[in-house]
Amino acid sequence: MSLQDSLAVMVSYTATLQETLRSIRDALPPDKQVVDVQKILSTQEHWTTEMANQLEGLAEHFEKMEVALRESEAGEKFSEGDIQGMRSRPPHVCVMIEARFKR
Repeated sequence: MSLQDSLAVMVSYTATLQETLRSIRDALPPDKQVVDVQKILSTQEHWTTEMANQLEGLAEHFEKMEVALRESEAGEKFSEGDIQGMRSRPPHVCVMIEARFKR
């Protein structure tokens, strides 16, 4: 076999290989968008912290209401200032309550 024959065979291998690779690529499913796991975890951490803060505020509010109920059942009369203080809930509690009742 001559050098020219060897080169001709190698050129045909390269063309065949490129055609095979093109066929494989065409048969693959389209690329999917890469998921940014760090962003997802960061967002989840933010919302977890936010929810925990709201839950703490809500728990504090209910503790105050429990004390007020016990005092009321014990016969204590509340002044207008006391009642206004009970109404001044943390803003996130009001938003949560309003959102729940708007559904």
